[in-house]
Amino acid sequence: MKHPYLLFSAIICFSLGLLSLVAHAASDYSDLNKAVSQFLATMDQLSKDVPETQDAEGAAKVIEAWAGANVAVATAMQDFLQKNPNEMKLAKPPPEFAAAYAALSQLRVKYASLIDGTITLGKRFRGDIRVSMAMRSFRNSLDVVKKMEAPDLVAAGNIFRELGAVETAMDLWAIEHNKKPGDLPKPEDLVPYFKAGTRLHECAERGLIFDSLGNPIVIPSVGTRPSVSSQTFNALSTVAPVDFWKPYTIR
Repeated sequence: MKHPYLLFSAIICFSLGLLSLVAHAASDYSDLNKAVSQFLATMDQLSKDVPETQDAEGAAKVIEAWAGANVAVATAMQDFLQKNPNEMKLAKPPPEFAAAYAALSQLRVKYASLIDGTITLGKRFRGDIRVSMAMRSFRNSLDVVKKMEAPDLVAAGNIFRELGAVETAMDLWAIEHNKKPGDLPKPEDLVPYFKAGTRLHECAERGLIFDSLGNPIVIPSVGTRPSVSSQTFNALSTVAPVDFWKPYTIR
């Protein structure tokens, strides 16, 4: 059996991605919150059932229940992203998802004993065909969970926020130094306006700014927004088409 920590890592990574979410009037979190609540309820029930399981039939039952919960929550998360890809752009978590995110972030701590207990059951009854089939279902469910991480969409959201950080730095530089439209800052000029220790701060200190894919972010003149590099756009266009990047353009 793949280690259940892989499941929690995938779900937590996705939830961190959801920190990029911001509530829009058109966004509906009800199905996502419902799926997370059902997942957590199943985990709570398994925490009670696993220690009491003493035979192969019971072991197969709890492992299958966990597998089903994995698939259900992963599917709900994937559906949400497909319907709301723009929700990956901004950094403030929506109030609608705050409680669910807080609960998901505690998975490893809260369910550590469940992980150990399930592994023990899998080893104890591994010779039983029912348990073997349940373990196969569990492994398959981990594959479904892994797919929900949507790394390209998360990367697009990160780069969108990087463009916003560059634009904000330019605005602050222009205000503090009484610059006018058309004035062109150097990357070094923007260093004070990036958070110290961040990648953008370090890039600006070196005189060049790159996005998180390693492609250049060209600093435009005051009054003009930075652009998405064509290399980045091409790499992410399957999940982030032109409309995703608005108000930024492709260069």
